[in-house]
Amino acid sequence: MESHLQREKRTSMWSLPYEIQVDIFIRLPVISILACRCVCKIWWNLLCDPNFIKNHLILTGISSNPRLIFGHSRSNKNPIINSMDYKSISCFSKAKLVSMDYPFENKKIKAIVTLGSCDGLICLGISSGGMGIEEKNCICIWNPLTGEYRNIKVSLSDFLAESEYFVRYGFGYDSNMDDYKLVKISDNEHPGCLKIQVYTLGTKSWRTIQCTDHYTFPGQLHERLPGVLVNGALHWKGGSTTSTTKVIFPKVIISFDINSERLRDFPFPGETLPPSSDWKMYKEVGMLEGFLWVVCSVINSRTDVWVMLDYGVTNSWTTIFSTTRLSMTRYQFFKPIWSFRNGDILVYTRDSNQLNLCEQDNGKTRKVLLHGVNMSRYPESCVESLVSLDTGTYVEKRTTNGNKKKLQQQRLR
Repeated sequence: MESHLQREKRTSMWSLPYEIQVDIFIRLPVISILACRCVCKIWWNLLCDPNFIKNHLILTGISSNPRLIFGHSRSNKNPIINSMDYKSISCFSKAKLVSMDYPFENKKIKAIVTLGSCDGLICLGISSGGMGIEEKNCICIWNPLTGEYRNIKVSLSDFLAESEYFVRYGFGYDSNMDDYKLVKISDNEHPGCLKIQVYTLGTKSWRTIQCTDHYTFPGQLHERLPGVLVNGALHWKGGSTTSTTKVIFPKVIISFDINSERLRDFPFPGETLPPSSDWKMYKEVGMLEGFLWVVCSVINSRTDVWVMLDYGVTNSWTTIFSTTRLSMTRYQFFKPIWSFRNGDILVYTRDSNQLNLCEQDNGKTRKVLLHGVNMSRYPESCVESLVSLDTGTYVEKRTTNGNKKKLQQQRLR
């Protein structure tokens, strides 16, 4: 039962002007706002208002309890999705992992691939891993905090290693349309000439965009990374080709602007060329603290992390981390994930499926302990947000007896 003091506090809150109530609520963390929604219908309407949700997201931004989300494959069992608070990461103790209830967890699933994250929504590629059952393979847009999700069916071959063509996905926000877009780029029809498809959440439909630019992407499965979202554009490493000679020119960074739906490219840092053509160099792009970064590794020699301080300006590339230690330079795939206030950088190595902490002051690297969990490809950062998908479809949540029940947000009437 609600106490007299609680009723008095709630009454005092209601007596405040609407603008002041909004100003108070908008400063609360997301989890507290979800609890306040259940107090009364007035608060529900206020805290579910799209303008309030948008302004709260703008105010909190990446500071809204960012977490690392990654899959964990298991033999003959469905994968597990784990969540980890960056604050719990330490070189000397085991990181605290939380197992999450995710869409289709109770279905037969072979693999889960993270395909991007934006504004608290994470994009998952879910595959049953068997031919002839395409209807069970999909892309799922999911808000891990609220449990709401949307299912988008896709071709099974998008996630298969045996596929003869590449498929790249990306997910981001269109500020002009005030809507979210899922981007799919493939070359299955005419190699070297891209086919771009865009799914808009608001219209619930795909559109095909004519592309006259000739680009190519690496075809290896381990390089089929999701588009890196920076400055309203998705980024991949790739190369340019000509329609006549099919000659691949030096690799560039390819970007797809979500608002204008146009491709462009710009070069990697000029100093990243290997000292000898016999040396093997690997490059990858990513995002760190809102900036576009590039990792350049000469295997068993040196690894550098570059950041583009002024987006689109090629001479603004700046080195922020370098190491010659074998513990990091031996890897072909090296992805920075998070930068801490003390300058340390959390990185993911695909070769060993593990996290390492690169210490800025001495250049040393240390393994982050994960309770024996092997990470599936590829971890993704995701903030907590109130963004709604307007589906009314929620994840089934575990109960204390091990069964499942629908996770529904109660509406007070």
